[in-house]
Amino acid sequence: EGKPAIPLLGDSLSLVKLLEHPNAWQRTTAQRRLIENEDANSVAALTDLIQNSTSSIAITHAMRTLQGLGALTPEILRSINLNDPGLLENQLLAVSELGLESSMANFITTVQRSDLKRPRFLAHALFPNTPPDPDTVTRQLSENPEDTWFRKGIFSASPEIIPGVLSSLLGDSDFLNTNPDITSEALADMARLTAAAGSHHELREVSLKLEEDPQWWHFSIVSGFSKGLPRSQHKVKPLAS
Repeated sequence: EGKPAIPLLGDSLSLVKLLEHPNAWQRTTAQRRLIENEDANSVAALTDLIQNSTSSIAITHAMRTLQGLGALTPEILRSINLNDPGLLENQLLAVSELGLESSMANFITTVQRSDLKRPRFLAHALFPNTPPDPDTVTRQLSENPEDTWFRKGIFSASPEIIPGVLSSLLGDSDFLNTNPDITSEALADMARLTAAAGSHHELREVSLKLEEDPQWWHFSIVSGFSKGLPRSQHKVKPLAS
């Protein structure tokens, strides 16, 4: 009952319809056979499914099938309009695997600005040549200081924006008044990266904020600096002075 007979290998249209089947074995077997058949006539039916189905799972299968057939294009990827996290992750992976970053830059930027955590992480981590908007990153870090994976994605793909983001957050009283248990780790991480990779000017900009009356977050910055400076190419003595 769970695994009725799969259509004959040549019956591509029936195989495409099975991509919407509720049974995972049916879907994956149909996808495998479509790719093995290498039937160019299935491309139109797969594209139609992508553009008209309301099932994110079926669309993912159809998209990956087109990729296996060498027929997945930026135009098809851009025609997907479901805002489903799992589907977005597969879109981003396909864009990366096919080397379509430049032609899909607007899509990548849109996902970078979204509030969907896993797709947002991938949009940053997979595409270092599509730099995020620093103001958007500052807002997202302010709203999600506990999101370690988001920070890792930003740090790995766009470390050059972190010193400016850190300076902006240190000027945000709402962020600094957030529970220190939540924000201290984020501040220390950003201070560590700023000390390790930032310029003299960027380090000085952050250091000047430590001249104010002692605050709880000063310890987070100093702690981050102490871990980052040994990895820096700068000389520590001039920085300290």
